[in-house]
Amino acid sequence: MKILLADDHQLVREGLKVTLRLLEQDSEVIEAASIEEVLCLIEAHDDLGLAILDLRMPGMGNWSGLDRVRARRPEVPVVIISASQERRDVAEALARGACGYIPKSLSVGETIAALKRILAGDIFDPRSGERDTLVPELPADGRFEGLSPRERHVLALLSEGCSNKEIARRLTLQEVTVKAHLKQVFRKLDVTNRTQAVKLVLQAGWNR
Repeated sequence: MKILLADDHQLVREGLKVTLRLLEQDSEVIEAASIEEVLCLIEAHDDLGLAILDLRMPGMGNWSGLDRVRARRPEVPVVIISASQERRDVAEALARGACGYIPKSLSVGETIAALKRILAGDIFDPRSGERDTLVPELPADGRFEGLSPRERHVLALLSEGCSNKEIARRLTLQEVTVKAHLKQVFRKLDVTNRTQAVKLVLQAGWNR
């Protein structure tokens, strides 16, 4: 199978090529570092079995890169791979015709499993998995903008009623790390305890 792998970081491509060889030993990987290179390659290779595109590489723009690839070769399955774990990015990619969205935080085994599902004709949506890999969307309230992705995740799980131990298990963290994140959350939200933080989230209209 011929796979187009597009990412503007060579080190990332090298790592992904190792993963793709584990997926299919005889796979042929052709590489690109921008959407313009992708468009040239998809015209030159009419036997592509899969295209993997980095969300933030040059030429992607405001999703226009994905749209251009889909318009040129709609029969080729396109997968978005990204360091972004924002739920809105996943939703947008799938809505625009991507067959899957793979966060770069997934392990090699999870990435291979996701690609196998896509090649079997399924859509891979990491939001439907058991792992808490995606950053929850907290309310569109300026008070939450200063939180890091991890702090937002911890706060969202706190608002679901999770204990520190449960948050640590779901995010694969140490409890002491969870406590450190919560300390930062309380400071940034100008609250002093868990109850006040959760009340702030719920008052802002959050409903996961």
